[in-house]
Amino acid sequence: MRDALAVSRRGLLVGAALGLAGSARGAVPDAALLVGPGPEDAASFRWLQRLGAGLGRALPQATAFRVQAVGGADGVTAANRFATEAEPDGRSLLAFAPGAAQARLIGDGRAKYDCGTWLAVCGGTQPAALLVRRQPAPGVALRVATPGAEAPETAAMLALDLLGRPATPVLTPTPEAAFASGAADAFLASGPALAARARALDAEIAFAAEPGGGGRDPLLPEVPVLPELRAELP
Repeated sequence: MRDALAVSRRGLLVGAALGLAGSARGAVPDAALLVGPGPEDAASFRWLQRLGAGLGRALPQATAFRVQAVGGADGVTAANRFATEAEPDGRSLLAFAPGAAQARLIGDGRAKYDCGTWLAVCGGTQPAALLVRRQPAPGVALRVATPGAEAPETAAMLALDLLGRPATPVLTPTPEAAFASGAADAFLASGPALAARARALDAEIAFAAEPGGGGRDPLLPEVPVLPELRAELP
């Protein structure tokens, strides 16, 4: 459950390196490949190019990163390609997208990679929280907007179940729009300025995804996390 919520802290790409530990015993390479999800005209790929440039400057020896877009935005194809083609020499890195992590977590047959063999070298995150317009009457299920059963947003449904709150999914490609139109009572939001977004949508923040280190998200210090709402959760 917590792994699912961690994946739902969207808007991030986690850099992972294959065989970096072996490479660390030698010189830093002067050139490397950074593979990530496509397409090339997506904002995430432009971010990836900036990441490659920043990594190249930050290493002890300047390294030129060639950035390559592979497959779609969920990152599954890129991760599969990285797992089968990258040499364990520290010269290949992968931008491991949240969608690819989610696919592996739920046992998606497309995910042929074992990310446990990769070494994470950098990362980023944004806060995620369940935004709710109103609490339903007793016994009435909360309508939660989600893009699909396999989407990271489904973690909100699992969390509500653990809290003993009835919920039903509203399948939509645009959860926030469904919430704004009244077609849904809640959705899992992520990104900067969540408190301001909640106010703009006339919504309350029910609970936040717990950061990896435990405790409340420092960007949402007033918002409880699941263990605070139900202490016996692991």
